[in-house]
Amino acid sequence: LAGCGSQARIVWEPPGTAPLAERLNRAEIDLAMVARIRLPQDMEVEVLYEDHYVYVLRKGHPLAGQPVTLDSFCQVPQIFLGYGTSALDDLIDETLARCGRQRLAQIAVTSFAQIIHQLQHSDHAAVLGSRVAAQWAQHLHIQPLPFELPRYSSLMCWAARSAGDMAVLWLRSRILELVRAA
Repeated sequence: LAGCGSQARIVWEPPGTAPLAERLNRAEIDLAMVARIRLPQDMEVEVLYEDHYVYVLRKGHPLAGQPVTLDSFCQVPQIFLGYGTSALDDLIDETLARCGRQRLAQIAVTSFAQIIHQLQHSDHAAVLGSRVAAQWAQHLHIQPLPFELPRYSSLMCWAARSAGDMAVLWLRSRILELVRAA
């Protein structure tokens, strides 16, 4: 945003307690980026990309290179985004519970960078989107999960009220350019 004369502020924050659509409609925020398995119906959205989840360990981890099994998935301590409520973590735990299993979710962090840092300096594992994992492939051993999870979409969301707001339109177009260039 430098040099464009904009008064826009960009805030990276975990999901709040109020539903995203409410926050957008109340103009608390103008634009949000979220990952969802199902497209929301209560706000305007544009799909930035679709992805799937993978299992990651640090390169050199004692189990790197071995096929990941339900047993190893549940035994290796895991790092996860600890926002308090995570549809992904709930989905993983529900999937494992149907098999009579439970994972060892041990370290809660607030960013992907913290997950990568912890992975590089421990024998923990994590479940990440494959695009995020691929960006860190030089440091990570990436494997398929030992069970199926649905694909997800990375979305850009806004309220219908801001559809004609020139600043929001400009920011949306810049984000789309960056995503398409990646």
